[in-house]
Amino acid sequence: MHDWSALITRGFESKELDYKAPMKWDAGDKAACCALVKDILALSNTNGGCIVIGVSELQNGKFILEGLTEEQTTSFETTRINQFLQNYSDPPINCTVVQVDHDNKAFIILQVPAFPDTPHICQKDFPKVLSATALYVRTDNNESAPLKSSADFRLVVENAVRNRADKLLSSFRAILKEGAPKESDEDIQRFEAEIVDSAKACDRQEWSQSRNLVPYRETVFFPDTYNASLFPIDALRETANKINVEYRGWPFVHVSRNDSETYFADKCIETALGGKKSLHFWRLWQSGLLYTQENLRFLSGDRDPDFLDFDSFCLLACDAVQTLVRLYSDHLQPDAAVTMRFSLFSVKDLPFSSSNPNRIISRHPERWSFCRVNAIRYEATHRIAEWRSGMDTHAVELCKHVFRLFNVGDSTWLPEAKKLMVRMLERRL
Repeated sequence: MHDWSALITRGFESKELDYKAPMKWDAGDKAACCALVKDILALSNTNGGCIVIGVSELQNGKFILEGLTEEQTTSFETTRINQFLQNYSDPPINCTVVQVDHDNKAFIILQVPAFPDTPHICQKDFPKVLSATALYVRTDNNESAPLKSSADFRLVVENAVRNRADKLLSSFRAILKEGAPKESDEDIQRFEAEIVDSAKACDRQEWSQSRNLVPYRETVFFPDTYNASLFPIDALRETANKINVEYRGWPFVHVSRNDSETYFADKCIETALGGKKSLHFWRLWQSGLLYTQENLRFLSGDRDPDFLDFDSFCLLACDAVQTLVRLYSDHLQPDAAVTMRFSLFSVKDLPFSSSNPNRIISRHPERWSFCRVNAIRYEATHRIAEWRSGMDTHAVELCKHVFRLFNVGDSTWLPEAKKLMVRMLERRL
C-alpha cells in the first residue's frame, strides 16, 4: 500500500511532486481548473508524479498542511477531472484521484502518468494560464512552464525516442531469443569486491546486531562492464537524487539533506538511517554499482512485520525495477546489460498475506501460506532497453520467484499482480 502520508508531509516539492493550496474542483472556475491542467501536463511530460491538494506554501518557503473541507474533497472525481483535462491535452491524459486522510484532515492526491511515447501538447488556450500548442514541463525550479530551453527539449525528445526504440528493440530480442551478454570474470570480481565492501559498511551500523531477528532485503545493481569512473564523484549525489522512486511514499534510495546521513566515502556515496530495529542503507559507487539494504519495517508502516504483504511487496518490486532503469538509462547504451540481485533474509516461517481488506487472503488467516526457507535470492540480467520496455514484466517475475517460495500458487495472485504492476508504473493507483 502507498504511504500517502509521507508524500503529504515531505515538506518540499520536486519535479515529480507538486503541492496545491486547498481548492474546490469547479469547472465553472476555469482559471483554477486550467492552472491544475498545466501542472498535470507538465508532470506527464517529465516523469509523471503526484499533485497533493490541501498543502499551502508560506512566504518563508515552508508548507502548512491545511487539508480540505468535505465540499472541496467530494468535488474531486476522476471522471469529471479527466473529461475537463482531455479538452486541453493531445493526446489525452488520464489521471487518478485518491482521497487521503492524514492527522484528521482530508487531502486529495492526483496521480499523473508519464507519457508513454508521445508528449502531451496543450491544444486549447485559456487567457494568462494555458497556451495552445505549448508543451509544458517541470523545470529545475520545480515549476510548470512551457518548454523553452534546449536541455528540456532534448530531454523530452530523448524520452519519446527511447520509449519507442525500447519497444522495437525488445520485440526484436523476443523474436531472435538472444540472451543478454555476460560480464567477464575480471569485471565480476571487481564488482564483487565493492559488494563485499558495501556489506561490511552496513555491518557497522547499529541495526546489524539484530539482523538475524528481523526480516530484511538486500538489492544490488551493476552493469556488464566495470568502469571505475562511470559516474564522476562530484555527480554521485545528483545521480542519487534523480533515481528516487516513491511509489511507497518512502523512496528506494533516500537522499538526506543532512550530511551526517548522506555522505561521501572512498569512490562512493552512501546513506545510513535507522537504529536498533530499523535500517535503510545504500551505497552508490562510481563504477555504477548500487548496493541497498533495508529491513521490512519500511514495508509495513515502520513496525515489525508479521507477514509479507502482497501489495507492499508489489510496490517494492516496481520501485526496484524503475530505480535500475533510471540509474543507467542516461549513462549506458541501450544494448548494455545490467544485473539485478534481489535477496530476502530471515524470512523463514514468515506468512504471506495482504493488508488490503478487500483481498480474500487478508480475511482468512487460516489460508495463509508460509516461507520454509531462511533466505530467498533472485538474479536477472537484461539489456537496458529490455528493462525499460518491460518494467511491469520484470517486476512480476521478481514477485513470482519470491511468492512461490512463500508457497503461493500463481493462479492465486498472478492476474491481480499483473494489473497492479501496470497501474503502479502508469501512476494510476
